[in-house]
Amino acid sequence: MIAFIADLIDKCLGHTPASVEDGRGRFFPLYCSSERWRDHQERADFPAEEFKRIRDKLVMRDLSSALTHSPHAVWLFVVVALFLIAFDLVFERDPIHTPIRLLAALLLIFFAVTLRHRMPRFRPDLLTEAMLAEQRCPSCARSLADLPAESDGCTICPECGGAWRIPGRRPIGSETR
Repeated sequence: MIAFIADLIDKCLGHTPASVEDGRGRFFPLYCSSERWRDHQERADFPAEEFKRIRDKLVMRDLSSALTHSPHAVWLFVVVALFLIAFDLVFERDPIHTPIRLLAALLLIFFAVTLRHRMPRFRPDLLTEAMLAEQRCPSCARSLADLPAESDGCTICPECGGAWRIPGRRPIGSETR
């Protein structure tokens, strides 16, 4: 239910998913911001074991970026707590406004839960780095292992067109002879 409402809000406001800059300065949607990251369905070209390995590396590398330990979640909790305290102080002496106070508190909590659901699970730069380390496209998760790097050092993803700099990969013609 929350995912449906959050998607509806995103469509109404025209929000785009988190994006990442490729090696040539173009922006592409990040794989983690889509439903595929939250509810990974095993694909022939992206097995569940590899997905789990990438996710585990991200969690181990930076616990502060994991879903439940995000600094954004801490700030969101602080803001919601401050607003709830403010509502309580404003309507404390007037018992007539108790239903309004309860409704405002419920709406604020619902907003916080919806917003938290839409936050990326991992920082985009960490996810991009982890996907490229596994020779995967950060935008579509296609394997880039068998593709050569071009003269500028970028490997072009045939599925989404992103130009990615894979660590340790040399451009064509840069081999020493």
